[in-house]
Amino acid sequence: MQFGAVVSKGLFVEIPPVGMVFLRLITSSLILLAFVRPRLRGRPVTDWWPVLALGFALGAMNWAFYESFARIPRSRSAR
Repeated sequence: MQFGAVVSKGLFVEIPPVGMVFLRLITSSLILLAFVRPRLRGRPVTDWWPVLALGFALGAMNWAFYESFARIPRSRSAR
């Protein structure tokens, strides 16, 4: 969890926060699918609403968090 934030902090010069959130959520989803391998077919629509709500909440939280990271001034020695 924290490793992703540390890696993304250093890439804000190259990738904007919104792009970083997208990449992080996609990467996390692929890792989860690879290790857990949930059965996706045959689920009713009502099972997907909590999944979509959690995905939206995580995306919004990470977006706000990364936007704040992007606004932290860098020290002169880091430039």
